[in-house]
Amino acid sequence: MKMLGFAARAGKIAAGSLAVEMAVKKRKAKAVIYDEKLSENSLRRLKSLCERNGILLLEAEEGQLGKTIGKENAMVAGVLERLFSDRIRELAENTNCCTEG
Repeated sequence: MKMLGFAARAGKIAAGSLAVEMAVKKRKAKAVIYDEKLSENSLRRLKSLCERNGILLLEAEEGQLGKTIGKENAMVAGVLERLFSDRIRELAENTNCCTEG
């Protein structure tokens, strides 16, 4: 999750459902991370959108996403930079920080 925090500080994060949806549709999002408490309807829509666009979708532990990016209520975040998303994917595969959604 530290890498996600670095991406947020670098301004390479879209936070919130609407911002993430727009980033995915415009092909700017390279990965999407959601809080495990995201509603079923929102998650279903997000999964469908990411699958259609070939975007990595990861689940974060409850409350960690918002804390990490500095927006406590954020349930969804999109990573807008390929280098950050590649490193987040790498770390997710090697640790228990996130799980693929």
